[in-house]
Amino acid sequence: AKLTMPDDYVYYRCHRRRLISNPNMMFLFEQCDFPLLDLEVGSWLCLDHICSNKEVPSPEQMKEENKQDLVRLMENPGTRYYMDGNYYEALAEIPQDHWYQDVLSDDYRPYYAECQRTPIQFLARDMIDAGYPVRFGDIDGLNKVGEKLLY
Repeated sequence: AKLTMPDDYVYYRCHRRRLISNPNMMFLFEQCDFPLLDLEVGSWLCLDHICSNKEVPSPEQMKEENKQDLVRLMENPGTRYYMDGNYYEALAEIPQDHWYQDVLSDDYRPYYAECQRTPIQFLARDMIDAGYPVRFGDIDGLNKVGEKLLY
């Protein structure tokens, strides 16, 4: 089966809200299950791109960082479901009486939390890079506030 790019987190031709071919062009859209917060952090990130003296990554660097983000997404069970056709098909074979099919079961909660971890880590990375006044952790892990968002 073919791997697809999840439009929610890594956009083709874009890198962290910038158009790769023209980094002066930026986009504001929600990417996770916290849309208002994501839009606010995204606007802070766009303002940081405009107002800071940070060096703009080369198109090659942007593409490489996107690849690294895609690898992170493949390690997450929730986003892998949408990217990997084989994984999608395997999950479709899980019997209906399995906890995976019951979103209200106690066993489903840790799975759901793990599915949310990577998107919140992406948001945490953007918070840091944008100079946003709240922190949820970073791209490698969540702090206590970030962990609370998982449940």
